[in-house]
Amino acid sequence: MNEDRLFPFLTPQRFDGGWVGDHSQVLINRGDDENLFLWFDGAGNFLRLEGEPFPIGPLEEYDLFRRRYDEAIRSWMEERGVVPGMLRVRQFWLDEPFTIGIARHPEWMLEFLADPYAEAPDDWDRERERIDRWEHHEGFIFWWDQSEYWMNETGKVVAT
Repeated sequence: MNEDRLFPFLTPQRFDGGWVGDHSQVLINRGDDENLFLWFDGAGNFLRLEGEPFPIGPLEEYDLFRRRYDEAIRSWMEERGVVPGMLRVRQFWLDEPFTIGIARHPEWMLEFLADPYAEAPDDWDRERERIDRWEHHEGFIFWWDQSEYWMNETGKVVAT
């Protein structure tokens, strides 16, 4: 495993992101009344987490709300010179204000690798095959609070 690995990251739903002129990267989480911004340097190292209230008016109907939200995000990104695109970030982990980070392996895999004998012997080959596929495709997990996004080697979400 390459500890210096840069994880490609195409922004899943509820997220936006891109590159800024100073070569930093930003991942934006669309919250209900506050957006959170994860900042990374150009080499993919985590820098900071920032929150910003994002009032866009009452939720009258979903389509109108979505349009307002999309327009507000686009405006925020344009004002700061954020160019949408794939992020490439290094593994990081935050426990506060809630769990956010990138894990190389899903929980089930870590549990199996720590104690394969906890599984029935009939399951060993199947689990080993799943692990081999995961490793071959360089998958990773993006954690956001209680949500787990299973990402593939191209930075796309393949499961949640």
